[in-house]
Amino acid sequence: MALTRITADGITDGSILNADINSSAAIALSKLSTSGTASGSTYLRGDGAWSTISSSDSTKMPLAGGTFTGDTLYNDSVKAKFGTGSDFEIYHDGTNNYLVSGTGLIRLRHSSEDAIITNANGAVELYYDNSKKLETTSTGITVTGDIRPTGHIYLGDADVLAVGAGEDLQIWHDSSTNKSIIKETGSGSFDIQGNWVQILNEAGNESKAIFKDDGAVELYHNNVKTFQTSTHGGQFFAPEGGTCQVYFYADEGDDNNDLWGLLASHSSSKFSIDNYAGGGWETSLTCEGNGAVKLFYDDSNKLETTSIGATLTGRLLINNDTHGQYPVEVKNSNGNFIAGIYESSSGDGRHGMFYLNSNGGTNHVKLSANGASYFTSGNVGIGTTTPEEELTIASSNPCVRLNDSTNYHRVVSSSENLYLECDTGNQIADSFIGFRVDGTSEKMRVNSEGHFCVGTAALTTTSTDPGFAVDPDGAIVCRRNGTMVMLKSIGTGGYTAISILSANTQVGSCTFNSGGTSWNTSSDYRLKENQVAISDGITRLKTLKPYRFNFKENPSETVDGFFAHEVSPAVPEAITGTKDAVATDDDAAEHDHLSVGDPIYQQIDQSKLVPLLTAALQEAIGRIEELETKVAALGG
Repeated sequence: MALTRITADGITDGSILNADINSSAAIALSKLSTSGTASGSTYLRGDGAWSTISSSDSTKMPLAGGTFTGDTLYNDSVKAKFGTGSDFEIYHDGTNNYLVSGTGLIRLRHSSEDAIITNANGAVELYYDNSKKLETTSTGITVTGDIRPTGHIYLGDADVLAVGAGEDLQIWHDSSTNKSIIKETGSGSFDIQGNWVQILNEAGNESKAIFKDDGAVELYHNNVKTFQTSTHGGQFFAPEGGTCQVYFYADEGDDNNDLWGLLASHSSSKFSIDNYAGGGWETSLTCEGNGAVKLFYDDSNKLETTSIGATLTGRLLINNDTHGQYPVEVKNSNGNFIAGIYESSSGDGRHGMFYLNSNGGTNHVKLSANGASYFTSGNVGIGTTTPEEELTIASSNPCVRLNDSTNYHRVVSSSENLYLECDTGNQIADSFIGFRVDGTSEKMRVNSEGHFCVGTAALTTTSTDPGFAVDPDGAIVCRRNGTMVMLKSIGTGGYTAISILSANTQVGSCTFNSGGTSWNTSSDYRLKENQVAISDGITRLKTLKPYRFNFKENPSETVDGFFAHEVSPAVPEAITGTKDAVATDDDAAEHDHLSVGDPIYQQIDQSKLVPLLTAALQEAIGRIEELETKVAALGG
């Protein structure tokens, strides 16, 4: 029968009620069916009988000690306690097993050798052959000797595996940045040692870097080798059929100009240095296999090597740091100097000079920024490769320009004509072209008014300087004390010295021969009409008043002559001008020797009196002959 209920009447079938158990949850002794007497020296046996504890009983452990010959069984949470104060306990709570120390250490030993030692509020120590190998600390564990796990070692995020007495080498994972970190915190170096060191991706199927003993260091991108060290330095690689590119980021590459690139193209056999500027790549240098090397400025080609030398686009600037030397020297195939740019010494201002030489011999050409320049051999051509003279300028309109401090002048050949231009820009008033001979004194000039002057600076008639001048309008001025104009023929025949034309009709001339000179005026009948005989010759002649007088400018000389205004009534064509006339604005503008209000003196051509004198004489002769006839008749 199953024991299921204990009541006041005994043990019966049914449930055990709470009323059958006292307040301490123990079954009252009176409720048990036992035999014998219960006391402090008895114990209840399994068959319900009380039995006295006896030290002589071979099945019991004597209080003074003994040997167990069977198992000692403790129910869950029943403790085996040791020590006077029960300081050490061993028990099982149904789930876990416990060793509990109230005071002192818990020491697990093999004979006299420690295996495990635990300290209250302190370390747990693990030993090998009585030598401590692992000890827990307030911050983790301390290991003496090697750690050789056969499985994984797991550390939490931000937990650090520190190595070294000063914990100089640290390994940890930072979950906040998703980074795994190996760090050397001390003052020493961080070394990775191995005959073959390889860094792979997480899957282990792609190389990142390989370090070979006594060999190359290789770097990979997407499992393709892109860099390798070698005996001579380093090598960069591109994927098969790709372009090798190496980029440099200055100042962290935080703006365009910080990015530079080295590119080797597989298709064009070209190497280049590029810069990323202004939102795009610009080339700075290119090198072509079996071809040109090019230098660029702002993505524009400025210098390019060729099969015969180099081509420069733009300006070449050479900064020389030592005077008295050739910063640029050109030598021929024999090593002899043939051309150079020379910087003079500091004593004369460090000026530049250019020399051309003949095979290391004499300098034939020198161009100096300060001082003499020269050409000592051959002709110089501008615009031509075959100069015929020492200086030949050839073009459709060749021109030589001369600049002074304020203006410029030119010698121009245009349409088969030659022009000398003075003050081409018309910047200076009264400029002129002058001619000097046998020294620096001027002999001849053409001034800004177009006057051609010899021995004088101006055409003006008021000047007292001797000289000869021609105005563009045809006026001629000759000033000297002596013969003004000399007209000389080569032969002894008759010649016209001066021919005077009115428009296209000759109205006068000066002719001469070995016998004399004739001043001629037009008298051909073919030029005349309405002719009538002069019938009042004597009457008109009698109106003329010949005088003896002197000119005010020459009081010492008395001459014969007329007053022009008194001749005008009789022979008006012999007189030029008007009595008492003075210069007007128009007169002053036309004649530079006149000012407004100056007298304009009348002039006379006395040859014009000849016809009147002839007519008067003929009348007088007629009268004389008539009187002679009458006298003869009276006498007869």
